[in-house]
Amino acid sequence: MADPDLVALKLVFAADVISGAYAAAAAACGLTSQQAQVLSAIAPGAPRKVRDLAAELTCDPGNLSGVLDRLEDAGLVARRPSPVDKRVRLIGLTPEGEARRARLEDATRAHAVHRRLAALPPDARAALLTLLGRVTEG
Repeated sequence: MADPDLVALKLVFAADVISGAYAAAAAACGLTSQQAQVLSAIAPGAPRKVRDLAAELTCDPGNLSGVLDRLEDAGLVARRPSPVDKRVRLIGLTPEGEARRARLEDATRAHAVHRRLAALPPDARAALLTLLGRVTEG
């Protein structure tokens, strides 16, 4: 039986390795890790509500606004009012944002961590995803 302390230590190590790989992929695309996370969370052609985006990224909408400002200044995202509720702002990728997001996906896939995860059998990846969800979602 695996000791919970050892499992926690391995998770911390894995998080550091994965964070480093993601930061390197983001930097290769001229982005910070936070900016890369935001771009990754917005699907092309599917604008998101700021509050939904913040909830997915587990951050406060107010804290997200600075990252969105910088992405908008760089021409990667655009804000617009919701057609349903003008009080709600939607964040969508611009054509340049879609291109940068695709570059980020390619850079992430090129890293050894991604290749190791991809080499796992599909049922092992599904089990890992389930277990990580149980650990991180309480």
